[in-house]
Amino acid sequence: MRVSSLSTYLTTTRGLGTALERVQQEQQKVAGGKSLTRWSDDPAAGSAAERYRSEEADWTTYQRSGNDALAWLGTADGTLQSMSSIMTRVKELAVSAASGSLTAASREAIASEVDQLRDQLRDLGNTTHLGRSLFGGFAQSALATGAGGVVSYAGDGGQVQRQVSPTITVAVNV
Repeated sequence: MRVSSLSTYLTTTRGLGTALERVQQEQQKVAGGKSLTRWSDDPAAGSAAERYRSEEADWTTYQRSGNDALAWLGTADGTLQSMSSIMTRVKELAVSAASGSLTAASREAIASEVDQLRDQLRDLGNTTHLGRSLFGGFAQSALATGAGGVVSYAGDGGQVQRQVSPTITVAVNV
């Protein structure tokens, strides 16, 4: 078989065109900082890249859930600390009221302060976070005041949960 100069020229031109195309693709990868610009470049790598993007989105969601859980728990912690301080004050008042040396006016003042502290506790019990009851499950509020100032639990047993990893879910309400 005879090789003509035309066929040599065409083969060489085709080879140079292919080489130039590969050089341009590599330059695009370097300039763009990406080794994968089209699915047709490497279908297996494209599939892996999509899987990694999906996993990254999942972990971003877990991070947001974790931050939300921290905010819920921080609010609950602050509220419970305030309640504990109030209960300490109620205990102090109860101990001082048991003293037989108090006058009726002193006992009346203690009773008035205890009523105010009860109202503060009720308000703290109805604390909300992002519009949802912190201590009442899925109910609007945790506590209700009935006739005669009697405070009763009005919430339900629902748990607000946040998924913070593929295997860990945390209850954020109390």
